[in-house]
Amino acid sequence: MRFFKKGDILIYGIIIFIFCVIGNMIIKTPTVKGKNVEIFENSKMKYRYKLTKERQEIILKSILGDEKIIIENYTVKKVDASCPKKICIKHSEIDTVGESIICVPNKQIIKISGESQELDGFIQ
Repeated sequence: MRFFKKGDILIYGIIIFIFCVIGNMIIKTPTVKGKNVEIFENSKMKYRYKLTKERQEIILKSILGDEKIIIENYTVKKVDASCPKKICIKHSEIDTVGESIICVPNKQIIKISGESQELDGFIQ
């Protein structure tokens, strides 16, 4: 008793091939390393720092208290927060254009910016 006919196997093979090609394109999407870190509070940019190799410890004043971020090895990491659950501290280091760390209770966004070579979207 056969479950699949030759045509079925051909169709499944084509579908698997298409998914492999799409997956490969997604994995090989070029990433652009950031040059700056921008810190927004209440949707307004408050601070901008250069990403550097040397360690910089920055204390930020926010709605609920002081926040501490560290810029080192061209990455940014939030290490101390005054928010209740401290979810933003658990976020990994960011270094690529478009990545961000968001703290909702403090209404704060830490975002990587730089020269992006690709268009994210187009609105007409």
